[in-house]
Amino acid sequence: MPDTPSALPRPVVLVVDDDEPTLLLFSRNLTKIGCEAHTAVGGRAAQQFMQERGTAGLDCVITDYRMPGVSGLDLLQWIQDRDDTLATIVVTAEGEKSLIAASLRGGAVDFLEKPVSREQLGKSIRAAAETTTERRRARSNEEAIREVSRLQSHLLGPAYSPEQHGRPPAEIVIHTRSDVGGDFSTHIPTDDGRHVFFCGDVSGHDLKAGFVSAYFQGVVRALAAQGTPIKEIAHTFNDMLLREWSRPASDGIGVGFSLACTFLVTDPKRREYLLHNYGFPPATWSDAAGRLTSIADLRPPLGWFDALDPNETRLPLDTPAGDPALHSLCLYSDGLEDLAEALDVDPRCLLHRLLNPKLEVENKELIRRGHDDILILRTSPPDIADPFFPLLLEHHAGDRAADIDLLQKRWERSLALALGTLPKGRLGDILLCCREMVLNAMKHGSQGRKESLSSLHIAWQPRPPAAASGAASAPLSPAREGGRLRLRVEDTGAGHNFDIHRRIEELDQLREKHLGLSMVRLLCDRMTMERQGAILILDFDIDPTP
Repeated sequence: MPDTPSALPRPVVLVVDDDEPTLLLFSRNLTKIGCEAHTAVGGRAAQQFMQERGTAGLDCVITDYRMPGVSGLDLLQWIQDRDDTLATIVVTAEGEKSLIAASLRGGAVDFLEKPVSREQLGKSIRAAAETTTERRRARSNEEAIREVSRLQSHLLGPAYSPEQHGRPPAEIVIHTRSDVGGDFSTHIPTDDGRHVFFCGDVSGHDLKAGFVSAYFQGVVRALAAQGTPIKEIAHTFNDMLLREWSRPASDGIGVGFSLACTFLVTDPKRREYLLHNYGFPPATWSDAAGRLTSIADLRPPLGWFDALDPNETRLPLDTPAGDPALHSLCLYSDGLEDLAEALDVDPRCLLHRLLNPKLEVENKELIRRGHDDILILRTSPPDIADPFFPLLLEHHAGDRAADIDLLQKRWERSLALALGTLPKGRLGDILLCCREMVLNAMKHGSQGRKESLSSLHIAWQPRPPAAASGAASAPLSPAREGGRLRLRVEDTGAGHNFDIHRRIEELDQLREKHLGLSMVRLLCDRMTMERQGAILILDFDIDPTP
């Protein structure tokens, strides 16, 4: 029986030599070891053979180095230019080792010295055929990846032009670990002026996840175009994942996909945002006072359970009195949460940083420290000229005063990441004020009780650029230099009758327990209190850095 050189069924080999007896010997040996052998007398004949029949049917080419006209090195380069997946072996005469380096540089996978034993030939053919197979598999994957990437880009819709349409309805950034990924976002504008954003995170990070994400984007576009309600779309996906895609295959292994997703509908006519969340981290929104709220209406991803609990959060854009209620909203996939945890920063500060187009190169280096795809979206009502953007939101138990140093370090890392280099001494002032306000809330508002919580809110209001005559509204961007940083601390206490305008010297003499609050009043640009001091608000005007 023939000694087959590989697990491949009859490797197909083209042998090239200007000496016909040598060709005959190679052909016989190749047949004996289980190969399908073709021969070409000289390099030009080999080129003609491959031009007529193509290279896809070949697993390997064996060519002599020294041939008149088209040499072995010429043929090697010719093959590389047309099909660089096809492995080529170069044969040299004994003692021509100096030619080996040139052959390898030209793309040869191996070389053989005449006379060639059948054993040597078999080993070399086996390795070359496997190399060709692996290269073609990789090339096929690359082409599939490019196709899925093109499809995902197409499903995102055409690029939004601020010059034509004014401020875009949302800022969306997706960072994938490879050319395609499981995180995706689709923007669907409707005829009645609404904008539907479908953001998803398919389980897995491989090419299959990319195909699945592209499929879901296409389906949601089709269903939305038919006017299908969001709840019905969610039910359709849940049933599809449970009944079809997680069904065991013939080999007993189920596909097992799940989909964490969120639907955001911005409706300017009804003056509201609608949010449907299935397995995404909680979204955060900011009101006109810079107060942040985390929408902690958590539901499992689609494809986990049969029962699908209807989930809809309505966010009015206006107060009952007609004043602005919602300034901005941000949401993100769990990849951002994971990276923020690794960096020990607030995910909203990291989101703000990754939306900065001026830091694109630095951000690419930053996200390499993560292990998952990242999707972020931030939006603001079009009539809000200067929205407050969420940066940091924390809740502290009253008995955590001993952790204040750790908390301060995290604030420092988070704000430095989000805002970059602040004017000299400004970050120190901000951190000191955060520290004193939080300590005051823990000790006096929560009275040191574990069950009593206070909250720290930090929001950023960029300074709008100078408006040019006739120019469209500037797009949402964290790259505007300068703005207002707002700190807000709330506790559940009854407040106090402390007068923030009393002199520090007087307070020091009285050993006033709120001395720290008078100090922070001097460090910020504005300080206000609500609910008798249970809510403290500090503003810092940040000038543009040169």
